[in-house]
Amino acid sequence: MKIGTDAVLLGSWCKTGSSIHAADLGTGSGILSLMLAQRGLQKVTAIEADMHAAMQASSNFSLSPWPEKFETICADVHHLRESLKASFDLIISNPPFHEGYIESIDIERNKARHATGNPEEFRKNWFETAFELSKDASLLNIIFPYSDEGKWLASAASAGWFQSHLCRIRGNSKAAYSRTMACFTKNPIDSIAIEELCIETDKRGVYTDSYKALTEDFYLERVFNRT
Repeated sequence: MKIGTDAVLLGSWCKTGSSIHAADLGTGSGILSLMLAQRGLQKVTAIEADMHAAMQASSNFSLSPWPEKFETICADVHHLRESLKASFDLIISNPPFHEGYIESIDIERNKARHATGNPEEFRKNWFETAFELSKDASLLNIIFPYSDEGKWLASAASAGWFQSHLCRIRGNSKAAYSRTMACFTKNPIDSIAIEELCIETDKRGVYTDSYKALTEDFYLERVFNRT
């Protein structure tokens, strides 16, 4: 499974607080779990329903500098509500998209990016499962299409989550928003921190200073040497 910009953004931006044990829901190749380990999380449980993806993630973890930090579970995360109830300080996920997105000819990539069934029901179940798996002071970090932002935020609220941080993403300064990253808590806060991020300057392939500052610890240096 390929590493996408969404995962790099979320893994870099994710609010971790004082978290020790994280869950990566739908880990895919394991990129978010690896980024959390690099950022200092002591333990990361990577949950993936697809057997081949789970095997790939486990292989990637074993080749990392921190193999002892990881646990891989091959299972439908919704089936783990009772066994893993209130286990995690932090939950992170790059969940599948639903509405209005062009599918790839790659079957495995489609499974990762396009969930089946009713989108509203999917969002409801996803946030409720995250709520059950998390502790009272846990943080939840996700990324989703900006075009569906209202739907995702409404589903989060209905499951008991409160917005803490939002970051809206543009490909460049002239482009419309394409993604929203959000951090939620189980406790209401006085104000929501809202920001935006442009990935590239007006010149194609030239990254903005803010994008480089956010992600440079996770890229090979040569990625940012283009002018």
